[in-house]
Amino acid sequence: MHQESANFHSNTTKRNKKHQKQKNDKIFPK
Repeated sequence: MHQESANFHSNTTKRNKKHQKQKNDKIFPK
C-alpha cells in the first residue's frame, strides 16, 4: 500500500511537471 501511494505521488508529480511545462510553453512560446 505504501508503495502504491509512492507511485501515485510520483505520477502526480510527473503530471504536474508536464502541465507546468505546457504552461511555460504558452507563456514563453519557442
